[in-house]
Amino acid sequence: MLNALSIDLEDGWAIFSRNRLGKIISLTEAVVRNTHQIMQILDAHNTKATFFILGEVAEKYPNLIKDIAANAHEVAAHGYSHRQLDLIGPDEFRKDICQSKKLLEDIISAEVYGYRAPVFSITKSSEWAFDILAEEGYKYDSSIIPNRYKNYGWQEFEKNICRVELAGGKSIIEVPMTVLSLPILNRSFVTGGGFMRYLPYTMMKFAMQKIQKQRPAIVYLHPYEIDMSPMPEQVSLEHLDSKKRRKIERFLKISGHFKKTMQSKLEKLLTDFEFTTIIDVINMRTLKAFCIDTENGR
Repeated sequence: MLNALSIDLEDGWAIFSRNRLGKIISLTEAVVRNTHQIMQILDAHNTKATFFILGEVAEKYPNLIKDIAANAHEVAAHGYSHRQLDLIGPDEFRKDICQSKKLLEDIISAEVYGYRAPVFSITKSSEWAFDILAEEGYKYDSSIIPNRYKNYGWQEFEKNICRVELAGGKSIIEVPMTVLSLPILNRSFVTGGGFMRYLPYTMMKFAMQKIQKQRPAIVYLHPYEIDMSPMPEQVSLEHLDSKKRRKIERFLKISGHFKKTMQSKLEKLLTDFEFTTIIDVINMRTLKAFCIDTENGR
């Protein structure tokens, strides 16, 4: 069973500073360093992945995007500035996905097929996004977690890769994130991200083995999850009050502890299971029905 590996390419420090510290900073070099490190790991295991890339990262570091494409990984869109759909409306969403798609396509001189919303923020209340994605030329989306969590999730959604029929005869393929219910945790397990970072690898391996009996697993992670470098100078806690500063420092300490395990977990995962890009998984399963011809650029 070939699974799909996806990398949500964003600068974790810039997003952390904006969302947690309330301070806008320029993108850091960490995103370039960490992404190259992930590509080296993938190359060592002869594995290709899908990179969902933020437009602001592509704009500042176009050579990084060229490197990703030159290494035969799939380039896909993650929006321009990591804004969740519940914070913007349809008009802003259309502008955001058009801007990021054009930017990426201009850099790699090839069509971009896929999209993933920041924080998996396509939910039942924002399903209008499907129509806009299809209208703007996207062939597939991978933004839905078919379970309910605090800030995201669409519990009733199909768990398998499926085609979503839309108005006017249009359609789009949805590649939902893989969710597995684990009674031992009394909750559902999503293959990747924080679940992979905080839980032991044996849990990830067990989930993958169980999932593969029915369907491919869709795994995701971020470049910053393997980053063990010190906090960049432009990320400052000095403007915070003492109580919030201690809380943030405690969070960073705990997060850093679990980051130490992430690279070895990824390497074990690539050794124990086979992965490819999302577009390859789609093509293997639905090429005849959906008529995506990536070789000829249609």
